[in-house]
Amino acid sequence: MIKRLMSVLLCLCFVFFSVPVSGDVANDFVVRVIEGAEDGYTYTDGVLTFASDGAYEVSMADGVDVATDVIVVASGVTAEVRINGLNIDPSNDNAFSVAAGAVCELELMGDNEFIETEAYANVHVPADAAITIVGEGSLNVINMSEGAGIGGSGGGGAAGSITINGGIIDA
Repeated sequence: MIKRLMSVLLCLCFVFFSVPVSGDVANDFVVRVIEGAEDGYTYTDGVLTFASDGAYEVSMADGVDVATDVIVVASGVTAEVRINGLNIDPSNDNAFSVAAGAVCELELMGDNEFIETEAYANVHVPADAAITIVGEGSLNVINMSEGAGIGGSGGGGAAGSITINGGIIDA
């Protein structure tokens, strides 16, 4: 009897742990919670916001070649955000923002590109915010105007702490 119960439990474990983990679709993106609360992020009006401490992975939704949505790490949040193959053209906004009082580890996976045409930073890190960039992927940040590739806002906005410990960055 114990042998049979163990066999059933082993089969259930195999089924449970062999199911691929998928993410929720947030318009242009697929978001997967790696660590933290399953409801640790919100999506409203084109803005994917990480509102709770945790680790998340963001990739492009099926059928989306260029995202117009943007990503924000909310004030007071400490988040690890893995980006995998993102192509964002936010049209007059920051592609990725770390709010004042937030700390973010941005892990680059695959090839990523952020394009901005106005006076916004592609990766906005204002004063009192911090970002550390790691990983083996790449990030190409293209700015057609006066905004920073990674840093403060255009027009002289002060930048927070920016540390690059990995990845290939073309800014």
